[in-house]
Amino acid sequence: MKQFIIRIIDKIIRVVLSRLAIVRAEHDKAVVVRANAALAAEGWRTLRSRPFVYSANAPRRGEFPRYFLITSQGLAGSVWLASSLTLHPEITCAMGIDHPFVSMRFYYNQDEVQRKLDGVTDVEQIQHGFYRDTLRKSFIQRFAAKGINIEGGLVRENPVRNLRKMYDELEMFFPAKYYGNVHACFAQQALEYLPEFPTRHDVTLMNLIRHPIPRTEAAITGILSVPTHYQDSDWHKGITEGIDEFTETHPDQRREIEKKFGVDFTNVRNRGILYSYYRALHNDCWAGEIMTVREACHVTMERLMADPDCYSWFLSEITGGTIAPTKDYLDQIYSETHLRSGRHTGRGRSITPREQFDRWSDWEKYEFRLVMHRLDLASVYAPFGYDFSFVK
Repeated sequence: MKQFIIRIIDKIIRVVLSRLAIVRAEHDKAVVVRANAALAAEGWRTLRSRPFVYSANAPRRGEFPRYFLITSQGLAGSVWLASSLTLHPEITCAMGIDHPFVSMRFYYNQDEVQRKLDGVTDVEQIQHGFYRDTLRKSFIQRFAAKGINIEGGLVRENPVRNLRKMYDELEMFFPAKYYGNVHACFAQQALEYLPEFPTRHDVTLMNLIRHPIPRTEAAITGILSVPTHYQDSDWHKGITEGIDEFTETHPDQRREIEKKFGVDFTNVRNRGILYSYYRALHNDCWAGEIMTVREACHVTMERLMADPDCYSWFLSEITGGTIAPTKDYLDQIYSETHLRSGRHTGRGRSITPREQFDRWSDWEKYEFRLVMHRLDLASVYAPFGYDFSFVK
């Protein structure tokens, strides 16, 4: 199973990289021209200036509900954004692929979610399951105590391949006018699977991105957290073993780095860094999505968290121009309590890209400079105003 998952991950990476290679030579100059024009004319409304709306090809039965999907490759403030959207009284927005009893839990609504869970009386209401073994066991025990026996377990069917089920789950438990999700899938996945598994309503698509320096640090931190937080996850199996295996199966590369930078690969963080740059290829995937998925309207985490005008535009776009946020709602979104919320509630906001780069070791700076030059990240991210001038 672990080897199978690793092969699937490798295949996804190869697809992204192959698409990037095909279009790169043709569009390098166009990207720079488009980037400069977009930055000057639109600011945060860059590349594609409006969201892509995927048609459900089904007759509408009224104006509501409406669907939106914020795709993301993660590590870009997904929890904060989903939590922010759900604070609006007319919006239900989950984060990730799990059942709503998990994906809809934010710091301010724990009691509400628990009441809905306590009200479940029919096993059919939870048929789509959960993706972590500890969650499955915990919920099976809870339902058993209520006399609900689940014979087949709660193995999660990945909703990436059937987004309709995800929206059905949300509608079942959290009534609203607008239903959405942040980080259920990548932009490319959404465009591939929506035609195969159409939803009941049109889906407005946007893609969430982040400056690659703090995002790379978040990726490394995330890799290191797998043994602690995700060791029983169906979607994270094989990562811990893959880190160690990659380090051991590339001795020449490892020895060259050890000799040049004095890196100690018994240190788990250093193994995680090696894995990020040479196996997971995080920056290749992030840049590749921007370069190749032309339907995506990209929105930056940094601007959403800092600029109420940008957030208001974003909210209007994903709801078809029907919601203009009130001052009270925006005050909630930009309160210090909420800005410090997210996957790691209470740990504070991220440091700036420059500060993060300065904190990296000489080896980490070297690896990022290599990938920045190879992928021409300054041009890729130019439309979003990201600064790389300090990367020297």
